[in-house]
Amino acid sequence: MRKALPSEDTVIDFKISSFCSFGSCVEVGRSPDGGVRMRDATKQALTFNCEEWGAFIAKVKAGDYDLPMIRSLADTASGRFVL
Repeated sequence: MRKALPSEDTVIDFKISSFCSFGSCVEVGRSPDGGVRMRDATKQALTFNCEEWGAFIAKVKAGDYDLPMIRSLADTASGRFVL
């Protein structure tokens, strides 16, 4: 993983979750070299190669990055977070 330069993002079609609100979400896009670029609202970006991205997603799905408070707010019926 490496930090990306803002100029590297000009040709990337970033996607943002439809669940995003309040402007504090991350955007994800495929970089021209085949890697994955992820950036936040400040447009600070990180670049992952395919192996790194796969490992990151596996850990997200396993809940490795969940905060205890956020996990307790999850609505188990819908799978959505409720505040």
